[in-house]
Amino acid sequence: MAIFFSLLLLVVFFAFIYYLKFFRLREINRHWISAALVAKILAATLLINFYAQQDRSKSDIFRFFDDAQIINSIVKENPKLYLKIITGIGDYQQEFIPYKAETNNWDSQKNASFLSNNKLIIRYISVISLLFLGHYFPVVLLTVFLGFFGLFSIYRIFYLHFTSMAKPIFLLFFLLPSLLFWSSGLLKETLLIALIGGFVFTVYNLVSRQKWLLNLLMASIFFLLIFKLRPLAAGLLFVAGLPFLINYLFSLKRVYTFYFIMLFAILAVFMESEKIMSSSISEVFSARRQAYIEQALADKSGSLISEKPLAADYVGVLKQIPTSLFQTLFRPFPGEVSSKFAWLMTFENLLLVLVPLFLFFRYKFAPTHRNLLWMLLIFSFIYLIITGLTVPVYGAIARYRSIPLLFLLTAVVISFRPKTTSTTPSEAKV
Repeated sequence: MAIFFSLLLLVVFFAFIYYLKFFRLREINRHWISAALVAKILAATLLINFYAQQDRSKSDIFRFFDDAQIINSIVKENPKLYLKIITGIGDYQQEFIPYKAETNNWDSQKNASFLSNNKLIIRYISVISLLFLGHYFPVVLLTVFLGFFGLFSIYRIFYLHFTSMAKPIFLLFFLLPSLLFWSSGLLKETLLIALIGGFVFTVYNLVSRQKWLLNLLMASIFFLLIFKLRPLAAGLLFVAGLPFLINYLFSLKRVYTFYFIMLFAILAVFMESEKIMSSSISEVFSARRQAYIEQALADKSGSLISEKPLAADYVGVLKQIPTSLFQTLFRPFPGEVSSKFAWLMTFENLLLVLVPLFLFFRYKFAPTHRNLLWMLLIFSFIYLIITGLTVPVYGAIARYRSIPLLFLLTAVVISFRPKTTSTTPSEAKV
């Protein structure tokens, strides 16, 4: 049955690509789009084969699925309880405690739940795996396509407004190593990019005044799901997106004003968080970093960057920001880590230097869309800084940085134009 479900899904996916108007772009052949999906499916297969040789309980691409099967065992015994768990209204019921005790990830991040949360992806996998009778690979295929669809939704918006750079942006979106691999499995990054794609696309339609009521409802649902999956991403979408919308709707000339106001507001909340939260943000960051260190030492991970703890006060955290950003963007250096996936991260680090250099000599530097650039840069840098502060393990950094790195490099790419091509009317509207 797993083969039947997989083949059926593949037929449906490629039928969508070749027959849906959504995938029809003048500058990008549908064969390119199909090849991008094939690349993601191959990446998913490589991830499965690689992690199948390791401890299954420590591999995210399996352990969320395994936890979902524990949740699914409730269906026959207590269907009413299962519905409560899936809808989120029965997490703390006494009947659920024995099942929850068998899981490895349901409550594993309760001390830093505003940064990330496992429950949504386990619920999602639970429901989808029931549809596929508990078979693993069809669930992977559907999840990969949802991530692909979300990524293409974001790309389509950039395509419409940066047609002259359509191909470089396409290659960036679908061949960036970390995003290619870490959004191609049963991982939170795959589901997160699907949800961000849905949110960005519906907000775009909303500000374009297309079916505003439906798009407002859909954007709210997507935002809520992003918040449930990774609150940090939802918060940064708000932080970067609100000034963008204000500038866009009111056609403000000094676009940086509201971004600076938002940054000062974030800094104020960060410094005074101990007065409004049970634990300050600095303490939460410190505790999360320490949990990663202890787990890496217990697993004898070869990708632990440092055992040095993070100071649990805002002065110590602020001092650590430059180092954290550097290690998130440019480490590991060649040969620094022995992991089989370390070369991917090292190669990607080189891209961060080579891509801007290539664009500088091949294209014309013309950063005309400053409002969009500010939004992308604010989202990316804050995300990357928090990742560097709280995650001292290269393997985890590779996953967490994949989405902000995409937006960072996209900001670089859209700052250039072909030297012989003038700005098109559509490019001038953003």
